Amino acid sequence: VDVNARNDLALAIFKLGREHWRRALEEFEACLSIDPNHALAHKNIASVYAARGHYEKALEHAQRAVRLRPDDVAARRNLARLFDVLGNSRLAVEHNTVAIRLGPANHGVADPADAEAYRRLAVLAVGRGETQSRFAHQNYDAFRALTHKEFTLPNSHRTVELLLKAKQTTSL
Repeated sequence: VDVNARNDLALAIFKLGREHWRRALEEFEACLSIDPNHALAHKNIASVYAARGHYEKALEHAQRAVRLRPDDVAARRNLARLFDVLGNSRLAVEHNTVAIRLGPANHGVADPADAEAYRRLAVLAVGRGETQSRFAHQNYDAFRALTHKEFTLPNSHRTVELLLKAKQTTSL
């Protein structure tokens, strides 16, 4: 059995929607029974678990995917998002920074996913109360450059309130 073809099938099943996630997870896990080090299957299992709200399980597979393929930009971004959701801003920033460094924007190609990573880094800085920090402004400037959208750093107190509310909502 071709593990890559099975992974592609599982991904197609996952994209069919919520009612198919359990079947997709079974298929991705079948990929791992064929090849326990299949990085794409780990990355995709992490996506399924995250979509279902099982962030700790998602984190395990996302970390494994990055260990197996440290240059996979999408895997880094997924891992950064999970660290963000789980409240580990330091590791979220670290993996977003690596994703940006690895991403195609460094080769002169604007990638919308890079813009999102820059936005997340800036929001994390503002959430820590660093509204006036050079780090926050550099990341918002990079976001604006890639998206050509106007965006200003919000008030840090209001941002912290919104971030806390969002975290409480996601943990319910």
